[in-house]
Amino acid sequence: LDEIFRGHSQMLTTIDLTKVMDEKLGATNDTDFNRVKALDQVDIDSTVRADGTPYPIVLAEVEILKEVSRMNAAIDQRNRRAKVMDKALVMSRSTTKPKGITVLDFDDTLATTKSSVLYTAPDGATGKLNAEEFAKQGGDLLAQGFKFDFSEFNKVVDGKTAPLFNKAMKLAGKFGTENMFILTARAPQSAKAIKKFLNSQGLNIPLKNITGLGKSEASAKADWVAEKVGEGYNDFYFADDAIQNVKAVKDVLDQFDVKGKVQQARLKFSKSAPKQMAEIINEGAADLNKDFNITLEQTRGVGAEKTFSPAKAKQRGKGKGKYKFFIPPSADDFAGLMYSFLGKGKQGEKHHAWFKEHLFDPYSKAIRHL
Repeated sequence: LDEIFRGHSQMLTTIDLTKVMDEKLGATNDTDFNRVKALDQVDIDSTVRADGTPYPIVLAEVEILKEVSRMNAAIDQRNRRAKVMDKALVMSRSTTKPKGITVLDFDDTLATTKSSVLYTAPDGATGKLNAEEFAKQGGDLLAQGFKFDFSEFNKVVDGKTAPLFNKAMKLAGKFGTENMFILTARAPQSAKAIKKFLNSQGLNIPLKNITGLGKSEASAKADWVAEKVGEGYNDFYFADDAIQNVKAVKDVLDQFDVKGKVQQARLKFSKSAPKQMAEIINEGAADLNKDFNITLEQTRGVGAEKTFSPAKAKQRGKGKGKYKFFIPPSADDFAGLMYSFLGKGKQGEKHHAWFKEHLFDPYSKAIRHL
């Protein structure tokens, strides 16, 4: 009830002053006591609370209470998340029996639709966002005071299968759907419509496995995945079209002793990479030796395909960097060593990203779990 009536209050005043406020702000609005600001200054100065407290003080007290309420809510959320993370960490270290889980986004991952999220901006302007726009902008717009209407987004409008649907069907055929979940930014009320669409396409996922978060923040999906780690799942496959969600889930899985594969679903591919999504998902692990040899070729001029005998390697390496690598051991210095293999400019940035994914992050994770 507190949430429902937040921003609403009652005032005892004359009908004339009420009409002024209603004409400027609307008969029903959530401006709370700020609606008094719609009056002329002489009327504002004469507005008091029942106990005689002047309006400016009343407004200050209301704003202070709101801020305290927001702070308490943020603290409660952090505490809840900390408990989830602690439980997940303990479970990931204690569970030995493999337990797999597939977590799939709905819009632009399993299906494309013409469903939209309707919004009203703080200035009263209205509009709509498609699924991709809501995933990217929803969190920021909410923070700016936008109001969302999910009534249309709760339906599957003109639905068609998307990139990962065939992959989902193969997984369902191999493992069943008991541990297959749909995790969407749509509201919880959309679950039945999603199930109806999936059923019509032959993918029968239990209704209880379809979760509508009603929010687009990437952290919401990451926290949900962490809860599943706490439930004993230790082998994850996660797919989503929004890169921020993919990164957030990868980051949270990297904190636990679990297997995890995350994948960004793409609707379009460049001409230089025409592979289908199903093929990309089934590709094997990266050839790290080959990748590193290519990096050496780009930064040191040594052919990626060349091989050297021990004697030849000693001869070529004699005297190179004789005093360069004498540094005390630490994680930062481990990274520092790798900088010798980085190129310049954009190419160097790509090299750094590769080292971060395949060396720095795994090293840091191992240190955390010692």
